[in-house]
Amino acid sequence: MNGPEDAREAGERLRRLAARPDPTLQAVSGWAVQENEAWAVTDPDDGSSLATLLRSGPLPPSVAAAVGWWVLTGLDLLHSAGVAHGNLTADNVQVAPNGQVVLRNHLFIGRSRASSDDTRADVESAGALICAALGIPVQGRPGAPLTPAEEAAPALARTVRAIANGASGGNPSGARMALAATAGAVVQPQGLAAAATELAHRIPLGSQTPAPLAPGASSGAIPIAPAPRPETPPPDLPPRRYVATPTDFAELKEPFDWTRLLLPVAGIAALLIVVLVLLAVVPRLLGGGGSENSPTAAATPTPAASKAPTSAPKTPTPAARPSGPPNFGPASSGDVKSVQLAPNGDCVVGGSCAVEVTVKTTLAGAPNDVTWTIKSYDPCTGSLTEVGTDKVTEQNGWNTVIGDRTVNLPAARAQLLVVAVTSAPATAASPPLTVGSGSC
Repeated sequence: MNGPEDAREAGERLRRLAARPDPTLQAVSGWAVQENEAWAVTDPDDGSSLATLLRSGPLPPSVAAAVGWWVLTGLDLLHSAGVAHGNLTADNVQVAPNGQVVLRNHLFIGRSRASSDDTRADVESAGALICAALGIPVQGRPGAPLTPAEEAAPALARTVRAIANGASGGNPSGARMALAATAGAVVQPQGLAAAATELAHRIPLGSQTPAPLAPGASSGAIPIAPAPRPETPPPDLPPRRYVATPTDFAELKEPFDWTRLLLPVAGIAALLIVVLVLLAVVPRLLGGGGSENSPTAAATPTPAASKAPTSAPKTPTPAARPSGPPNFGPASSGDVKSVQLAPNGDCVVGGSCAVEVTVKTTLAGAPNDVTWTIKSYDPCTGSLTEVGTDKVTEQNGWNTVIGDRTVNLPAARAQLLVVAVTSAPATAASPPLTVGSGSC
């Protein structure tokens, strides 16, 4: 490297990357700075580069859209760490043996902090890369015959071409939202799983095509020590897990056993017979055995018989129900223009709920934190529960941040309302998401 300052910059970049581990990014298992050198411990390049796969022809539109989704996801994480990739090409996108798409060779490219020009170049490069995966040119050609991808998926072709030509600026979150709006189910878990399988099948048998080392690495100034990488599932595919349903929280009831009731009923009946006999016989015995016409032979009313009937018990007054959900906050406030909360799959009362929070802001002039809390409200009881928090560091030139999180919702008799409420840079709330059904 050129000196201690360059090594320090590289170390700061590695520190930021190590704090953002993700299947879509080359791992940083360890790093160090020593005088004029920066060192990183990373994983080997298994599988093939995307460039190698594309030599056999373009990808199907659904697979190309999934590749774009993973590439933009990796860029979003890099930019949230304050760094850019700096050289996003098909040679620097690796497809692992299980079909996982990984951005590579960005550990030592660029500065420790990204500029708006760096992030814009990254996003435009991602758009150009998806165009290459589709087999379409970045610029439209009026009058030219349509490519197979343009005929099969015209909206997708227009969207990625717009990204490549700067429509999303340096905002990978916005580009990813545009891709999702066009691709739909293709970038949902099942579609991504199918794409990963297709990519894995396209890897040449026995292929090992590591991408070239970063500039300076061949001189020994920035050695990269490989470390074994554990087998991981395809990105965006959470491990299979049991998801609780409302029936899991229902009270267990055993079948009623009528034989248990016979013995106590028989005992009570026998006791009533004995009491009636005593009421008829005892007064006569106390009267000395006189005739039925004897005044003393009349049965004396027992205290229980002479007691005046009591009034019917009062019907208990039901507890007052909440009149409505609390005021979580305005729809917009200050630098927060809007907050949206959307499910990323099934949400279950008393179970897990994967959600995506999108916060629109004024154009950021400097890095700042956008923080929010996810809350659930039970209309039946009025209880309010905080189920998760999140934070994304917004960079200079951004106006949108997105955070994905899986939270656990509390049990409830009927519905829950789930909202996201920002606390910085201002307080605003999303429209409530209704989970569950039924009424109180």
